[in-house]
This record gives sequence, structure tokens and C-alpha cells, in this order.
Amino acid sequence: MNEMDDAVNGAKTDSLAGDNGGKAANWVISSHVLPTSATMVGVCMTVIGIVKVVEVGHSESHINEALAINSLFFMLSAIFSYLSIRTPRNTIKLESLADTLFMIGLVLMSFIGILFAFELI
Repeated sequence: MNEMDDAVNGAKTDSLAGDNGGKAANWVISSHVLPTSATMVGVCMTVIGIVKVVEVGHSESHINEALAINSLFFMLSAIFSYLSIRTPRNTIKLESLADTLFMIGLVLMSFIGILFAFELI
């Protein structure tokens, strides 16, 4: 086991014991939500660009607008996740908000994908 594993496992153990008010556990979760949310913003922007190229000469769809709104959920999730890491207070509330926005973004992206696959939007 290396030092990073010890730090992560120690953080989980400490937070379960209640030694630090859950700050370390939030850092572990936020450290996963932050890069994943940022990646999902990039995925949304990439798909918007691809759809714009493919739509030339075809009927317009509303997939671009839906993905732009979806990317806002991921962006807000990334912002609140970052704030939960950097802010000494209210980290649990910020982390919860980041998690909620991330899950809304995932559900919305899945829903948009289904609608797009069946050419409903």
C-alpha cells in the first residue's frame, strides 16, 4: 500500500469515526465528482459540435439546446465540488449539492440520449 492509499483509507476511517466532522470523506467524494463533472461538460460540448456539423443540410433538432442546459448542471456540480474541497465550512452542504446536480446531469444526459436515439428531438 502506498502513501496515497493510506491517505484515502485514513480519510475514510477518520470520517467514519467522526474525528474530523466528515471533511476528509467529503474530500474523497469531491475529488471524484470534480474531474468527472468537468469531463462531462467537455462531452456535452463535443456532442454539440458534432451535431452542428452533421445537421448541415438536415432538419434542425433541439439536441444542442438540451445538451447546453445539461452542461450547466455538470458545470455547477464541478463548481460546488471544488468549493467543498476549498471551503472549510459547509462542506457537507456543498458536497450534497454537487452530488445532486451531478446526478441530475447524468439522468438528463441519459434522457437526452434516448430521445436523440429515437429521433424524438
